Amino acid sequence: QVDKVLPKDAVVLQISGPFGAPAQKVWNFETIMCVGAGIGVTPFASILKSAQSKVRQRKAIEGLMGAPSPTNIAKKKGKESRHSEKLNSSLGTRESLDQLLREVVTVPRQIYFYWIVRSQDELDWFYDLLAAAVEGPARDNVHISVFLTGEIELKQVRELKCTQSQYFGRPNWGRIFSQVKKEHGGEHIGVFLCGSPIIGKELSYQSTKHTDPLTTESGTRFSFFKEHF
Repeated sequence: QVDKVLPKDAVVLQISGPFGAPAQKVWNFETIMCVGAGIGVTPFASILKSAQSKVRQRKAIEGLMGAPSPTNIAKKKGKESRHSEKLNSSLGTRESLDQLLREVVTVPRQIYFYWIVRSQDELDWFYDLLAAAVEGPARDNVHISVFLTGEIELKQVRELKCTQSQYFGRPNWGRIFSQVKKEHGGEHIGVFLCGSPIIGKELSYQSTKHTDPLTTESGTRFSFFKEHF
């Protein structure tokens, strides 16, 4: 039927998509683990910038709504007991607003970023990009660990102000997953990678290993997503 409608010299194209990148799923989790190898820092730096923008958006909405904070409400409640009913109503309004914002403006509460680089030069190339992405109202929710895996002289290493941890050697993923599980027990944690398939294989294994059986009440789950970049 298409041949009958189009001219004989027409070119027929078939388009499939769009297909979302796996990293778009970061907004579905309260806690995420992001792993970037080398240039793999680029998509996650973009995610960090988006997280900062989303937190700013939340704060702007809260400011427009003028909803009192739970702390201030509690103080008023202690001083003016005769207004307890009104305060309880305000507290309920605040909780409803917080819930609405969490559903509409989704952003992880905790972001762990693990950056694996081979040399100081590679680190210097992309450090400014990462440092700029970290700055903002969500700064306290981001924990960055850097792993230098290549041969490097200690005098060449400089302090990285935007990171919390800096290591020499490859990550011990078993230990890392155990620590995250301890800190966020009972949560569904998203694990995202932009890097080598070899790293992906290990992350997939650790995600499965540290995920509790479905029959476990309030169990912890890890879901792994691989980014193609």
